Amino acid sequence: MNPQTWALFLCAVFLLSGTPGPNMLHVMTRSLRFGLGASLFAMAGCLSAVVLVL
Repeated sequence: MNPQTWALFLCAVFLLSGTPGPNMLHVMTRSLRFGLGASLFAMAGCLSAVVLVL
């Protein structure tokens, strides 16, 4: 892979990783509405869904 393609790939990865997705918005909403306990369950659910997909 040439350096220009590698640099473009790295920029895309950092940009996509930095934007909040649906999981992040779900956990933030649960934590604001219901507190820490509910957000921990939401985080566990999102993590297990990602692990199952991989």
